[in-house]
Amino acid sequence: MTNLGHTSEGPTVSVSSARNGPTTDTPGSFAIELLADQGSSIERDHTGAIVDRIDESKSLSLVAALQHGENGWIVREVQVDEVPADG
Repeated sequence: MTNLGHTSEGPTVSVSSARNGPTTDTPGSFAIELLADQGSSIERDHTGAIVDRIDESKSLSLVAALQHGENGWIVREVQVDEVPADG
């Protein structure tokens, strides 16, 4: 986007819950589960005209596999799924 001169506003993301995720067999590793809400966003071109707009918000489930090493935490894998409106 930046090489086209586009800018974006949003989306905002708010985490509604966080908890330990499934255990792993790898020493120094664990998983976390987050539930988050992603808000709307707008993309504008270099003149300020809107070129893309997403008005609906969505709920997301994120599961991240983390591992602690000698230089700190490493994110090994992330899975993101949209949570159905009735879920």
